[in-house]
Amino acid sequence: MTDSTKIMELLKDINALMDKGLKNHFSNAGITVTQLAVVNILSKRDRIKCNELSDELKITPAAVSLIINRLELKGLIERVRSDEDKRVVYIRLSDKFRVTHSDLDNNLNGFLALLLRTRKEEEVQKIFEGLDLLKNLLESSENIIADHIKMN
Repeated sequence: MTDSTKIMELLKDINALMDKGLKNHFSNAGITVTQLAVVNILSKRDRIKCNELSDELKITPAAVSLIINRLELKGLIERVRSDEDKRVVYIRLSDKFRVTHSDLDNNLNGFLALLLRTRKEEEVQKIFEGLDLLKNLLESSENIIADHIKMN
């Protein structure tokens, strides 16, 4: 197995395990991991347009619309028309969600904190170092690809 294949497999496995862990951790909330990502974004903002949410989540507007519909049916979010332009629709967390899930950030941080407490400090630092290295490599990908194209 090549290094690049191994990295892709590890990332896929990590993503699946994070999804599974978050589902278990938030099973009492009755929302999916993707819905959780939406409400997490909304918890940090007063309101957001659907297309902005789509851009931030890196998923299609149609997928965002389905997620929003499901969250709206559960009473967790609301659609609100702009006062300035009635054609513009914003999404925001409902008062119901704010009351029942006011500690969302603490729960998200708590999930990883719970896992990290089971590891030695040296192991946690290795995780940080590896993730930082990968992030830096990916951030430099435009330059690496541009240089590669120039050479060929």
